[in-house]
Amino acid sequence: MKKIAKAFSGLIIIAALFVLGNSLVITYPDEYMMVLQDRESVSVVETPGVSVKIPFVQTSAPIPKALQIYD
Repeated sequence: MKKIAKAFSGLIIIAALFVLGNSLVITYPDEYMMVLQDRESVSVVETPGVSVKIPFVQTSAPIPKALQIYD
């Protein structure tokens, strides 16, 4: 019984790490990160660092700052 509990707790930890990994977004100093939901922009992360998105619902896409067009 203890072997089953250890295996089950190991699977829970692996699943939690997988979900956590899918919810983190890393933005580098030379880019912006656009967060998309249903192919529509939800937010744009402008500051470098780690931010959070909803896993499996939202996606992220980097936008290089060099592509910015200013008027």
